[in-house]
Amino acid sequence: MFVQEIIASIKQKAVTYDDQEIDLNREEKQLLERANGRILLFCLSGPIIFGVAKAISRQHNLINDYQALVLDLSEVPILGVTSSLALENAIKEAIEKGRQVFLVGLQGQTEKRLRKLGVMAKIPSINIISDRTMALRQAVNAVNYVNEHVVDFGCDTINPQAIA
Repeated sequence: MFVQEIIASIKQKAVTYDDQEIDLNREEKQLLERANGRILLFCLSGPIIFGVAKAISRQHNLINDYQALVLDLSEVPILGVTSSLALENAIKEAIEKGRQVFLVGLQGQTEKRLRKLGVMAKIPSINIISDRTMALRQAVNAVNYVNEHVVDFGCDTINPQAIA
């Protein structure tokens, strides 16, 4: 299967690994529009095994252009070792670059595998959510907060007034 980018509008982007479009509800579309291109919604579905790891690795480079990554795994019953490592690398890189990461719909073997790799420990528990719409709401709030309180000094620096 190929990774397919679906662009609902110029300002919203979602990526899926299969060849079907992501079925976003009206609120999810509005939230992505409000995010103004600052949130990457990455949806995976079906068993994620070896062949998909390469696609995940290629697509995680998109993280550079976004302030938040919403990774929807709610339709992933099986997560292979190689794909788990590819997801771990993408999440780790996003966190190292100061991006907010939200995990959606973790359950069963997928949750166990990511927990065993230590991925769950790297993400605040408030960012591990069962519902994609709620995750998008939190992501929009996070990127809006950062944009209001971060001053660009050529690096990621928090405005001292935001701390006071």
